[in-house]
Amino acid sequence: MTLRRPGLAALALLAPCTTLPAQSAVTLRHADSVLAANAEHGLASALAAGMADDAVLLYPGSPMVRGREAATHLLDSIPDAPTEHATWRPMRAEVSADGTRGYTYGRGVTARGLADSASGMHYIAWWRRDGGRWVLAAWLFQRTRATPPDTLAAWPCHDIAPDAARAERAAASGDQRAAVLAADVAFAARADSAGPATAFAEYAADDGVSLGARPIPACGKAQIGEQFAGGAPGDLRWAPSTADAAASGDLGYTVGSATVRGQAGTFHSKYITVWKRQRDGSWRFVADGGNAMPPVPSAAR
Repeated sequence: MTLRRPGLAALALLAPCTTLPAQSAVTLRHADSVLAANAEHGLASALAAGMADDAVLLYPGSPMVRGREAATHLLDSIPDAPTEHATWRPMRAEVSADGTRGYTYGRGVTARGLADSASGMHYIAWWRRDGGRWVLAAWLFQRTRATPPDTLAAWPCHDIAPDAARAERAAASGDQRAAVLAADVAFAARADSAGPATAFAEYAADDGVSLGARPIPACGKAQIGEQFAGGAPGDLRWAPSTADAAASGDLGYTVGSATVRGQAGTFHSKYITVWKRQRDGSWRFVADGGNAMPPVPSAAR
C-alpha cells in the first residue's frame, strides 16, 4: 500500500492538543472521530496515517503486529484489506489524570467492496499524547456476527461522565506499566483456577464493557460474567505481552494472546484490555475485547 498525503481530516487528527485537562476527553473523542472519517475512504490508509511508529495492531484473523511498518505490511498481505472501509462512532473517551494516555471504544460498520457486504464492528483504541498530539498506540476491531438494523444506534452501555474522583486513584510513584501487567497476570490466574465467568465478573469495573463478536456488548460486572457462563477452569488461558500506562497511575492497557478450549477444539486469539485504577487502589478493566489469530509458538497455553 502506497501512503498518500493525508487529507484535511488526517491533518486534523494530528493537530496539536492545547486544551485544558478537563477538556482532554473531548479532544480525544474528536481525534477518534477524525480517524473514523478517514476510514470511510479506506481503513488501511487511515490507520497508517494515524498510528504511532510503535503502535500495536490487532486485525481480525491475523497475528498481532507491532509498528506502523509491520501493520502496513500486514494489511497489504491480506486479500481485500486495502479496499476495506469503515465508519464508527466513539461511544466513550477517557483520559488519564496527567493527560498523556487515553482510550476510546465504540461500534460501527465495515465493508469490503460492495455495500451489501457490510457487517457490524466493535473497536477499542489506546491513545498516547505525543508532542501535544493524540496518536493511535493500539487498535483492535472485531466484526460482529450479525449486523443490527441500525449498527450506530444508541449504545446500550452508559456513556460515563469524566470521573471527578480521578485524583483519588492516581498513584504518586512506582512502575505503573509493571502494575498493569501484574493485574493482567493475576486476572489470567484467577480465570485458570476459578473459571472465566468468575474472573471476568471480579476483574470488571462497575462500568466495564466486554466487546466481542456479538452485536450487543456486555455491560457491567453481571453481564460480563454471564457472557462467560459455562466455561470451566482452564478453558480460557492467556498471557500479556505488551503494556503501557500513564505515569499518573490511573489508566493503562495490556495486549496478549490466548487459547480457548471447548468441545469444538482449541482456538487462538489476541486481546486488548484497558485498565483503570479504582478508589481502593486495585486495577479493574473498563474495556476488554479480542479477535481470532493463527496459532503461534508464543501463544498462551
